[in-house]
Amino acid sequence: MIVRINRIKNSNSRGTIVEVASDYGTIEATWMGEVPDLQKLYDVEFDIPIKLRWGNEIKKSNHNSYSIYSFSESTCLIGKIVSSDRVDNCTLFKIGNSNVLLETIGEVYEAGSMIEVTTPEVLLYNTHV
Repeated sequence: MIVRINRIKNSNSRGTIVEVASDYGTIEATWMGEVPDLQKLYDVEFDIPIKLRWGNEIKKSNHNSYSIYSFSESTCLIGKIVSSDRVDNCTLFKIGNSNVLLETIGEVYEAGSMIEVTTPEVLLYNTHV
C-alpha cells in the first residue's frame, strides 16, 4: 500500500511511531527499520504481530468500502477476505490492491466477506519498491 508519512512521533523498542495516510484513511503505526522521511511516499507491507480471534478482533463489516483508521489505542482495517487456510490458521484479506496476512484463531468467515480487523498495533515495512 502506498502511504505518506504525515508525522513522526517517537521511537520505542520495536521501531518508530508514525502517522501515515493512504487512499483509505490515516493510521498510527510502528515503522520498522530506518526512520522514514516526513511527507515522503512509501510502498509498505502491513503486519499485525498478534493472533486475532474471529468474532472478537475480526468481525463482519457492514461497510462495502475499504478503510483504515486509528482510534484510542487501536487501529481498524476494513477489507475483504481473499482466502483462509483452516489448517495453518491464516487468512489473506485485501484493502484495495494491498494484501494483508492475518494469523487467526477460531471459525473463519467465507471468502468475499467484508471484515473489520481491530488491533492494538500495526507494523509497517518499507518494500523498497
